[in-house]
Order: sequence, then structure tokens, then C-alpha cells
Amino acid sequence: YSVRTISRNFDWKNNLTLYSADVEHSSNSSRAHYNLGSELSTVALKETNDSKKNELLVRALSELNKAIKIYPSYQDALNNLGIVLQNLNRMDSAIICYKKVIEIDSTYQKGYFNLGIVYYKMHRYNEALPFLEKAYQFHPDNESACLLLGDTYGNLGKFDQAIKYLGQCIAINPKNLNAMILLGKAYGITGDYKNSLDIFTREIRIDPSDVEATLSLGITYRLINQPDKSIEYLLKCIQLKPDYLQAYDELIKTYTTVGDKEKAAFYQQKLAAMKTTGK
Repeated sequence: YSVRTISRNFDWKNNLTLYSADVEHSSNSSRAHYNLGSELSTVALKETNDSKKNELLVRALSELNKAIKIYPSYQDALNNLGIVLQNLNRMDSAIICYKKVIEIDSTYQKGYFNLGIVYYKMHRYNEALPFLEKAYQFHPDNESACLLLGDTYGNLGKFDQAIKYLGQCIAINPKNLNAMILLGKAYGITGDYKNSLDIFTREIRIDPSDVEATLSLGITYRLINQPDKSIEYLLKCIQLKPDYLQAYDELIKTYTTVGDKEKAAFYQQKLAAMKTTGK
């Protein structure tokens, strides 16, 4: 027993080494294959080299399949298999895994959320909604669920609902910049420019280098007939990101609005040159 304990201590170099050793010692253990497959998936998602990432994901796929072969109703293994398939861009297969998890246990919360994410990433927003809503019902304080619901409703043109969930996301995390930019745009689309300006201004206070918020402020100020402020923010946007074509386009619109043909022509030439050279 003492020798066994000492030799095992060498396996604790990291989780990957540990779980690999467990599989060698217990090849018929679904838990051992699950642990190794899940850890391979975690390591893969941190890998910046695409080739190595893919190799790790394929290995994870193999281990999780072994776990499920031993224990077919292993919910966590099925869920993690879905995540691996999703990252291998095998979305239809991932959907099958998540649906099977929910069939096994209708209270398995992660299955609903992950299924909603897959449909969302496939731009199948109507199919994503019921699963994201279900995940939200389990955890109304889930920041990610609120964000995805808000964006999904926005993509479906249901901006009142988008505003509701994005607002809730920001209530959970007041510094969620993704939710703020989407909420500001949703207010703008519905014509609520006051709230739109408020959100974008708050966002820039948090991150003065936020290009999207700066651009959105420039557009919104033009829409409420404050061209000087519009130009100020659009020029700042170009300063932050000199190759941002949309910022040049919006600046041209603002200068045209105020009748400054010379400035509009100047930036039109710059925009045309950038499109031609790709710089």
C-alpha cells in the first residue's frame, strides 16, 4: 500500500497525467474515461495552436465515447461529448447528445443551456429560444443565459424582450460590455435615443477604448441632430481604429448632413482608397 501510494504521487504532475494513469489502471471504468476526456477537452480549449487543439479534441472525443459505451446513460459524459463535438464544428451531432441528455433527465440544466447555445451559433434563433428560456428558468441569475436570450430576441426583431433580458444581464454584471453594446443598439432601433446614449456613455466610462460604443455614440448623436458631437465621436473612433471602414462611412454621412461637402469628399476619397488597397 505504501509503495502504491508513493508511485501514484508521481501521477499528480497535473490532471491530464493523473487521469491518463487512471485509464491505464482502470480501462473498464467509465469514470476514468470521462475524467480524461473532460480534461483533454479543457486543455484543448486553452490551446492556441489549431492543429494541437484539434488533436486534443479528437482524443477527448474518443475517451468520452468510451465512457458512454461503458455507461450509456452517463449524463455528464454525454454533455461533455456535445461540447467536444460543438468545438469540432459537428453541430448536428452535438444536438443529438444534448437532446439525449435531456431525454434521460428533464431536470439536467446544462443540457438545455448547451442546446440553446448550439442553435444560437447556427443562427437557428427560433429553435434556440425555448432551450435558453428553460435554462433561464432554472437560473434567472445566469448572466450568460440573459445575454444570449437578449441577443436571440434581438436577432428575431423582438426588441422589447431583448431589452428586458439585456437589462437583466447588466443588473447581474454592470460591467458586461457585450450586453451594454447590444442594449444600447436595441434602444436605438426602437427610437429610445436617450437610453441608448446613456448606455453607450456608461460603456465608454468603463472602457474608453471601446470602438463599438464610440461608433454607436457617433451614429446616435447624428440621429438626434447633434452633428458636432457625432463628428467628435466618429473622429475618435477612427483614431482608435484607423482602418474601421464603417466609421469613415458614418462620418461621411454626418458631414453630408451638415452640408460640409469638402470634408465629406475628403473622407470619401480616403474610404475609397482603403477599400482599393485593403489598408
